[in-house]
Amino acid sequence: MRTTDTQLAAWQDARAEIRHQARLATTFSSACLLGAVVVCGVLIGLGGADVSDGQAASAVLSGAVLMLVLAATGLAVVVGCDRRINRQLTRASALAEQLDLPVTGAPAQPGITMTLWIIHIIIGLLSLLILCGAAASLIR
Repeated sequence: MRTTDTQLAAWQDARAEIRHQARLATTFSSACLLGAVVVCGVLIGLGGADVSDGQAASAVLSGAVLMLVLAATGLAVVVGCDRRINRQLTRASALAEQLDLPVTGAPAQPGITMTLWIIHIIIGLLSLLILCGAAASLIR
């Protein structure tokens, strides 16, 4: 195989890896967010319960901790995938320059990871607010 064919295959491999990592981040993030939505729904259902009851407050507290764990896990996966995407983008860009590919041949940064970062941070902040409210009701 010629050097150009090898470089083109490596460039295509880097693009495929970028797409794979973006799909992995999206899929895992969706699963974590779905779990957080289910927990949030349960917490809303518990919202009608007597908050002064210690059992309801501890259930809300544990639900908030579970939501926080789900948000942090999803964020960790998104950060890891984003690092691998950036590494492959650098590799693909270097190969595209060597191959003199047109501008449209260079893969663009997938904006999905930034969106997922923001969503997981919002879920984490919501979890912290719920956690603080549940802790305050237990202290009273």
